Amino acid sequence: MVHWVKAGLISILIALLLLLFAAALLLVGSPTGKDWLIPFRLTRTATLHLKVAPMLAAATSPQGRRLLAGSRWRTRAGTVTLADRDGALVARCAPCEVRIVQLSSEPLRLSAMTLALQRDGNRVSGWVAAANGGAEQRLIFSGALDARALALNWELPRSEIAGVLELLRSAVPEAGRATILGHFSAAGTLSLPSGKWSISPRLEGFEVYGLGTERLRYGAVDFVCRDASGTPQLRHGGDRAPGWLAPDRMGRALPRAVLAAEDGRFYQHPGYDLEELVPLLADAERNGRRGASTLSQQLAKNLYTGADRNGARKLRELLYAVEMERTLGKWRILALYLNTVDWGPGICGAADAARVYFARAPEHLNPVQAAWLGGILRNPQRAYRQEFLTRTPEARRLKWVLAQTPRVSRRHRLGWDAPG
Repeated sequence: MVHWVKAGLISILIALLLLLFAAALLLVGSPTGKDWLIPFRLTRTATLHLKVAPMLAAATSPQGRRLLAGSRWRTRAGTVTLADRDGALVARCAPCEVRIVQLSSEPLRLSAMTLALQRDGNRVSGWVAAANGGAEQRLIFSGALDARALALNWELPRSEIAGVLELLRSAVPEAGRATILGHFSAAGTLSLPSGKWSISPRLEGFEVYGLGTERLRYGAVDFVCRDASGTPQLRHGGDRAPGWLAPDRMGRALPRAVLAAEDGRFYQHPGYDLEELVPLLADAERNGRRGASTLSQQLAKNLYTGADRNGARKLRELLYAVEMERTLGKWRILALYLNTVDWGPGICGAADAARVYFARAPEHLNPVQAAWLGGILRNPQRAYRQEFLTRTPEARRLKWVLAQTPRVSRRHRLGWDAPG
């Protein structure tokens, strides 16, 4: 899960998967050895490690369910009440606070969360539901339990996207003021206690209204640019600001290189790119060096959500990106991105980047220079220190960006002291 956040992935479905993971851990704990064990503190100095598989087998047996029914357990999420219902052990927490550090530093506040688990031999099945106000979403799962692990297949039936975001309102404030249309469904796997997972999502008719991004169609644009010390500085840009350029005034090389490096399907996707996202979510081998965040999502991060590396920020970013696709269109999104993106310490926008790195205007960059600028957007601060100041560009990344850019001549050079 941490890999998903570090890779910059964004998926509206991951929140429910994390809820399933968190809900399961309320019952089964975490591993400490070859068998799946949980620590049970007897005294301040004595701890007993209990085997999870026999405990779950006992708890989900008819006798165990009857014994546990009506008991209440105090947990970090809240008070959990156990019940025996239709052959399943049911754990319910209402209200509930779930701490999911991958989603937000603040706990997710829910009206209720319920986990139902039943077992037939080593086969387990059940569901987990999260509710907030009038919204409830439910995942169903089935799988196998052995001494070391619980391996599950899970499915989220077709649901309204707005319903899921209602659950996350405490972490995603935009969910309370935007009109969100569309449906999604998903399926995947989850293995406990390792936390390994996969997800295959499907989105239909995803649209967002009410976030006010239409204000960016023309006129002034305020954005943050970090100086050499990392201190954020407010800058004023827009169509009449000095150094502000439309994409067609930047020449051909730089816009094409940026798209090749950051978002090769920019003109095909609706603000998010499931073709890039799904392989990363499934832990497939990454193709090339691009992440799953589109230019539209990156622009939303630059102008609205900030750079906190958690799932809530990624969900907020996604909402803004989808609305901007409708209110601004591709050309305006590309112009805003190229004029505001961070290209190094105190270097924001294409005009700054071309001047500082190559002492020329963006339209006069050659294809190799443009490819280097496009390639460093993943980590421009490091590239400034380790490549520009030392005149040692990373050749492998530069070649990769050039390979992604069609009809680019490789006879050009960076023009620095060292060969480009």
